[in-house]
Amino acid sequence: MKRKAWGLLVLAVATVLFGLAIAFRNSFSPWLSNLLTSVICIGLALFVLRDGVHDLFTFQRKSVLFSAGLGIALVVATHIGYQGVLLLWPEFRSVVEGLYSDIRQTSIPTGGIAAIILVVVAAEELVWRGVAFEFLEGWASKAGIVVGSAMLYAVPQLIGGSWLLLCAALSLGFCCALQRATSGRLTESFTTHAIWSVGMFCLVPLH
Repeated sequence: MKRKAWGLLVLAVATVLFGLAIAFRNSFSPWLSNLLTSVICIGLALFVLRDGVHDLFTFQRKSVLFSAGLGIALVVATHIGYQGVLLLWPEFRSVVEGLYSDIRQTSIPTGGIAAIILVVVAAEELVWRGVAFEFLEGWASKAGIVVGSAMLYAVPQLIGGSWLLLCAALSLGFCCALQRATSGRLTESFTTHAIWSVGMFCLVPLH
């Protein structure tokens, strides 16, 4: 099977599995289902990317520190934006509370959840900023790849039926795709993505 075909297969599998994990978050532990999905997707993505993985995760101190700062800034911006929306739409609080209620139905300690988040972030970066970028190369301009990657990243949220997660995925996906396009690596997008996710779901959640 050609590399592009493998890439399409990985994107399809990741989209369906992550989408189902979100859709059935009330029936099954979203943390365990996302962890299992992530392990499968990491294996598939590493198979497709193979020798290029090392270059995707090279480390540049200044760039990583900037990405960490960006992740913190996004956490702050999310909280500020949430308070702003509440001023215009007070009922939004119940929407956010409902989302957090879904993901808190677990006996997994906070440290375990943070570890799972890092695995999930690694899978999402490898798939949607790794495989997706490689798949779209040659078919779209750099700007088109950034937009396409962000939109593909949001599709599982659409399948999962959460418009709130869809909006978050589009915003975060576009930011991470820009980092991937400008740096040529996943180190920066992984750092920003991980800090935002751990911050919003573990350290300083909205509720």
